[in-house]
Amino acid sequence: MNLSWCYVSTATPAFDLQRLDELYQSSREFNLTHGISGVLLYSGGRFCQLIEGPAAGMAEVMARVRGCPLHVHLLTLYEEDVPQAAFPSWSLGTASDWRGQRMEVPGDGQLARLTPAQQSACRVLRNFIAWEDAGSPQDFVPTRY
Repeated sequence: MNLSWCYVSTATPAFDLQRLDELYQSSREFNLTHGISGVLLYSGGRFCQLIEGPAAGMAEVMARVRGCPLHVHLLTLYEEDVPQAAFPSWSLGTASDWRGQRMEVPGDGQLARLTPAQQSACRVLRNFIAWEDAGSPQDFVPTRY
């Protein structure tokens, strides 16, 4: 059984956008060694992440995320045990990965195998990307599904 966790947070002034690639790289390395998969999105000073994996690895990654000084106002959208990961082949996917995969609408095809909470998290991720693509001046507000 895997644990699945989705959250949004706000970048602190300490976060430098030029360090985003470094953050992705170090997170991917950590995730690979702990059996963690998922996706991390960043736009307009906001993070949105869905990560999943074995309980022991998730405990470490969740402590790492919660203790990171690069973001604040972490809001957990959901946390649950799941039979399988939504993105098992992504040690840490990005918005470009998501767009390139042309992820299906939750409830159809590939994502139909996910729990309702995972499907809702995928909707939040999709809406986060749409918000970014639209260049929206207003802040992203996660919608409860």
